[in-house]
Amino acid sequence: MHESTPPRRRAVRERAVLGAAASVVVGLGIGITGVATVSWEVLAEDGAAGWLGYAGYAVVLGAVLGSVVGTGYPRSSQMAVTTCGGVLLGCLGWLLYPLTLVPLLAGETPTWSAAAAAASYPQLVGDVLHGGLTGALLAVLLSSG
Repeated sequence: MHESTPPRRRAVRERAVLGAAASVVVGLGIGITGVATVSWEVLAEDGAAGWLGYAGYAVVLGAVLGSVVGTGYPRSSQMAVTTCGGVLLGCLGWLLYPLTLVPLLAGETPTWSAAAAAASYPQLVGDVLHGGLTGALLAVLLSSG
């Protein structure tokens, strides 16, 4: 079966910028609405540093997503590919931040134990949601124009 004209191929930089923008928009929505553990109250307690840290995470997640999975797929599968890629990056972000970096910054050794994973489960939900929604929004942005 022949598909319609494929979307125009965008440069890596353009895809990275679109991914970063999509991730910041989604991250702001997650932060303000209080989904999972990334909530307005938590970010408000940390002040500007909390918001900047979360924005930095969002920019990196979106830029990597846009650069890696942002092109080369037919329109019919673009949404699935970018959304799944976002979910994967959300899982990796959860593994790197609460299970690895937080203990290291606290001067402890990361354990990657079942107890540590269970304690940070709400963060996993937030990170997977953030990644998946970023991927979906990125697919929409890439298919337009």
